[in-house]
This record gives sequence, structure tokens and C-alpha cells, in this order.
Amino acid sequence: MPENSGTDTQPPERSAKAPDANRRRLEMQATAAATLARQNAFLLFQPIVHARQPAVVAFYEALLQIKDDNGTIIAAQEFAPSRSDSHLERIIDRRALEIGLAALATRPDLRLSVGISAPSLKDYDWMMLFVQHVTAHPTIAERLIIEVSESTLLLCQNQMSTFMTGLRQSGVCFALLRAGSSHRSLDLLDNFQFDIIKLDQSLVKGLRNNSQGTALIDSLVSTARKSEMLVVAKGIEQTIDGDILRELAVDCLQGFCYGRPEAWP
Repeated sequence: MPENSGTDTQPPERSAKAPDANRRRLEMQATAAATLARQNAFLLFQPIVHARQPAVVAFYEALLQIKDDNGTIIAAQEFAPSRSDSHLERIIDRRALEIGLAALATRPDLRLSVGISAPSLKDYDWMMLFVQHVTAHPTIAERLIIEVSESTLLLCQNQMSTFMTGLRQSGVCFALLRAGSSHRSLDLLDNFQFDIIKLDQSLVKGLRNNSQGTALIDSLVSTARKSEMLVVAKGIEQTIDGDILRELAVDCLQGFCYGRPEAWP
């Protein structure tokens, strides 16, 4: 019988890496859940600046950071929950909201965006956190922006409509993330009254050589203007892309070349 060749043994070696990676991810998610339960987390704040006045900050995006028991930051990609882990998603959303609302109460000049996932749209504990903080500090609601991704919106449009209607009564604004990431983007903007849209990062990079991207941005900006939505471009790493976006009438810019996330704005 001939000996096995090297190529015969390669697939099992490769496949063995997948369980290890999955195990590592599950361990990190368990660690994240445990540390969040002990409130061992904090926010970083990344500035979103006015396109025509980059020195002026329009608002900040809240980015949740989680530390393990040794004080080491757990990378976001390591603890990011899968769609099936709705429990962890709700814990992350509650903690980000809680810290964000506390920051808004401390800083009357702060305007802040906080993300929400699909499982939290009907989360009683999330809503109670919001109600308690807004009752104690009524003005923070009008400085809070709730960010929802296109994928979340497509999954639960009816829930989102009810959720938005309820919170708007308190003065909360809503931002659509990753606008332009699907063929349904323009329809979603027509059907939902967002205050802000954030362009998908794939449209923003390399605009000098991306005529298709600039055409779609132009369409999104035009649709947003009809409903008086603010347009934000995220993930800008080169000022040349910012210059092009400014020419395309994008309102605000976000990226490392305009400001990195920081512990306190």
C-alpha cells in the first residue's frame, strides 16, 4: 500500500484550527459576560467632526471596552457575540447605554451615539435603564443618538418602528449604520425617518478610484437631503477621501485622521 502523501494529511490539520478558534471565541465571550456582570467595562469616545469645520466636533460615538480580571482589554473581535448569542448582546447593549447615559448626565455639552442590537429592541431591562436615567436627568435624551445597523433593521423592521416611535417622544435621535451596504438602502431611508445615516465604510475607502462608490454616495446624500437627514462618513483614514466626501456634500466625517477614540472627550 502506498504511503500517504503530504496533501492527504493537510485537511485534518487545517480543520483542527477551526474548533480551536471557536473554543477561544466562546471563552472570550464567557469572560466578557462575566466581566460585564461585574461592571468591569468603560467607554471610549470617537469624535465625529463637521466636514467643513473639522476642528468642530458634532458628536461622539461610544465604543465599549471590556477588561478581564488582569486588567487587559479584550479585543472587540474576540468577544463580539454571534447572532445566536442574544443574551450577551443584551448585556453589552445595557452596559454601553448605562455608561453612556451617565456620561451625558455628567457632561451637559456632550452629544453621544450608542449602538443597539436586535435582541435589545424588546429588552425590558434596557428600557428601564433608559427611563430611570432620563427621569433623573430629563435633558440627556435629546443628546442621545441610538445607532442601528442596516442588517438589524432588515431583520426586525416592525420592532424597530415601534421602538423608534416610543423613544422619539423623549427627544432621542436615531442613526442608521452601514447605509449603502445592501440593495435595500434607499428603500429603508424612504420608509424610516432617521435623523442621521452613516455610510458603509466600503464606500468610503479609495474614493479616487471608486466611481461606483461615489455614485452611490451621491444617491444616498440626495435621498437623505429630502428628509433632512445628516450624512456621516465613517472610517476615513486619508484626508484625500475626506476632501472628496466634502465635495459630495457629506455633512460629517469620522476616522483616525480626524480623531482617535479617547477615554474622555
